[in-house]
Amino acid sequence: MYLPRLYEEVSLHFSQPGLAVLSEWIESGNAVKVEAASQLLKEAHPNFVFTGEAFTANLLEKAHAISGDCYKQVGSNLMCLAISGERMGTPGEPFPEDVARRDQSREAAARYAAGSPVHRFYDELRKDAERSIQDQLARDEELIA
Repeated sequence: MYLPRLYEEVSLHFSQPGLAVLSEWIESGNAVKVEAASQLLKEAHPNFVFTGEAFTANLLEKAHAISGDCYKQVGSNLMCLAISGERMGTPGEPFPEDVARRDQSREAAARYAAGSPVHRFYDELRKDAERSIQDQLARDEELIA
């Protein structure tokens, strides 16, 4: 899909004015616009869910207020963003990107009430990072053995 790449360019790589436009869509309360806003973030840096935590939290809360389906779609789009990108590391050790995602997710989740939409998202992101670390270490062990 070319729209996320185009939006990355015209928003000057998700600068504050570019995010302000998306915020208007998010504040509209319209599920289509809220989901579209999360789709347009797909070309942001994977770390955006942490560096833009306030924006991410607002997006998740507004999506949850609209409907469970909207929250699931937005959460899925943000999860895809957060786990995208290349990973490189030393065989037998977890990828540094996964370790950072696990740790940052744990820290972010701790800032929100347990069970809240934002806490659930960051906690699921943490669990995904932990699974990725375990899977990668198991694959490395098989290859080295």
